[in-house]
Amino acid sequence: MTAENTLPTRRENREELRRILFSHTFENASKLVPFLERLVEDGLAGKPVDEHTLGIEIFNKPKEWVPLQEATVRESLRNLRKRLDQYYDEEGGEDPVIIAFPKRQGYSPTFRYNEASATVEHYRRGVESFNRTFPEIAAHASTPVIQEFEASIQANRSYAPPYAALAEVLLLYCICDEPHHFSPFPTLARAEVAATTALTLDDQLWLAHIVLGAIHCCRFQWNEATTRFDSALVIAPEETRSNFWYVAFLVAVARIEEANICLHNLVNNHPESRFTPILVALFLYVTRDFMQAYEFLKLNCEDWDFYGHWQKYSTAPEIPQMDNWLVELLHGCLCLSLEFPCWADARNAAEHSKVGLLRGICG
Repeated sequence: MTAENTLPTRRENREELRRILFSHTFENASKLVPFLERLVEDGLAGKPVDEHTLGIEIFNKPKEWVPLQEATVRESLRNLRKRLDQYYDEEGGEDPVIIAFPKRQGYSPTFRYNEASATVEHYRRGVESFNRTFPEIAAHASTPVIQEFEASIQANRSYAPPYAALAEVLLLYCICDEPHHFSPFPTLARAEVAATTALTLDDQLWLAHIVLGAIHCCRFQWNEATTRFDSALVIAPEETRSNFWYVAFLVAVARIEEANICLHNLVNNHPESRFTPILVALFLYVTRDFMQAYEFLKLNCEDWDFYGHWQKYSTAPEIPQMDNWLVELLHGCLCLSLEFPCWADARNAAEHSKVGLLRGICG
């Protein structure tokens, strides 16, 4: 999981503009309000900024006025910067988005998430906690992640990203954890509510579409899943094609060639991810290329040290060291498919997963 905090969405930027325009800081700034609104809307639309046009349309200058001879627009920009600084120093200090006009950037606004905001801080902590602990899914690992996203929502209920993040981790925990911690039906329902809320706040939040698509897959609702994934593709095609849930969807509906291309996108876009090799092996397994998946595991498994535990345990002779249950589980399944001895691997997966995997077949 990665925090969707590179840039705020268009809707989040417009919501921030609305907060500023109706704030106490700007209530008596009759000239700055239309000026700020025009600059932000032009910036969001990618329109070029023309000082001469701004003078005519915002400040009622005659058509023949010469900007170089009169500093009305430039002075207004300086005043706007000061007023925005005052806003964020006071009533806007907890806003999730900051709109600014850097001095060397002229009349073009910049948009960024407010790192001092409590909602953003909790959101980031949740993402960092998840990335640090997954795939270990026990109460001491999963509870802090959920609590951070819930705290982010509590701090600002109009901020969409933590709803989508909460939906995704609930889906993951529901799939991987013990039923009494994350019972499938209520957990999926809770994830669906969170993702739907995210889209109510921001229908351009592609991750929320992805999560809803994955939830529909869990219910075998393939038409609904396709609609959701198609929506994500329109909003963020590159991110969607590099997303695990989308690759899994393509495999599930037998669009194997597309899935293979998307898997390569995922590998190329996230070369540093510790999960990428496992996803490659898993893809080879589900597409029934068992021997290649098995050889891939043999080649890569010794590099997968997820938790840094001191203990190393032996499994099959071909794979001398593995230290996470995901690898053990996949290896056990491959051995079954290839009719190799696998009971040691299945037993280790059951013991080390902490979620009771394969308990039925390894006694």
